[in-house]
Amino acid sequence: MNWVHFVGEGRCGHTIISAILDSHPNASISEEEKPVSRWCRDPAVWTRDTIIARTINTGLGKERKAIVASTGLTGLRTPKDNLLVMGDKCGWDAVNEFKKRGAPSTILTDFGKMVDMPVKVIHVSRHPLDNISAWVQSPKWIRLHPEFYPRARVLIRRYSRFYTAAEEVMEGQDVFHLRHEELCKNPLTEITALCAWLNLPVQDEWLKMVSGAVYKKPNNRFEKEPWTEQELVDMVYWRIIDKYPSLEYYKKCT
Repeated sequence: MNWVHFVGEGRCGHTIISAILDSHPNASISEEEKPVSRWCRDPAVWTRDTIIARTINTGLGKERKAIVASTGLTGLRTPKDNLLVMGDKCGWDAVNEFKKRGAPSTILTDFGKMVDMPVKVIHVSRHPLDNISAWVQSPKWIRLHPEFYPRARVLIRRYSRFYTAAEEVMEGQDVFHLRHEELCKNPLTEITALCAWLNLPVQDEWLKMVSGAVYKKPNNRFEKEPWTEQELVDMVYWRIIDKYPSLEYYKKCT
C-alpha cells in the first residue's frame, strides 16, 4: 500500500483530484486532516493506527460535498475492501511543518517510516499568475490589503516562500507533477497516468465518470482580470517560474 501526500498551493485542483482518487474502489483520501502535522505535534497520540483510522473513517468535508453535488461523483468515503492507496489532500501539511515549525526536510521520509508505507507525492500546480490572481481577487485578501499593488506583492512573496520550502520537502521523493491545465485538456490521459503511477487498476466505467467531473477548461483568472503593472508580472516569472524546477513547465506559457 502507498501513502499519497499532496503538495501545492491552494486553488490548484487538490479537491477534485483527491475526490477522484477517493472515489476509486481501492483508494481512500481524506480531506484536510493534516496527518503529518498531527503526528509531528503529538506523535504519542497520532500513531500509525490512529492516522490510518482517521484517514479511512472521516466523512465528506464541505468542499467534497460541493464536488459531489456538482459532478455526480460516487464512491467517496465508502468502505474499501482492498486498499492500495491512502492519504490526505492537504497540500500545505508537510511544507508548513518544515517552513514554519522547524521539522526536517526529510519529514515525508520520516512519516513514511512511521506509517510503514512508501510515500508518493502528488504535486498539483496551476500557472502561478493564474493561481496568485485567484488569491489577489479573493475577498479575504482584499479585506486585508485593500490596495491592489501591495496585495499582489504580498501574495507573490507568499507563493515564493511556499515553493522555496516545497522544493526541499519534495527533493528525493517519488513525485507526480499534475498540472491543472493538462488535466483540463486531457483528463483521461492524466488520470490514467496518475493511476498507473499509483499502481491503481482502472476500469473504463470509473474512468469515464471521473473524467467527466473535471473542468472543461481552466478558470483563467489572470486573463479575465490582467494586472496592469508589468513589474508584478515580471516578478512572477523571475522570482517564481524561472526559479523553481517544479514549475519549469510554465516557462513555455509566456
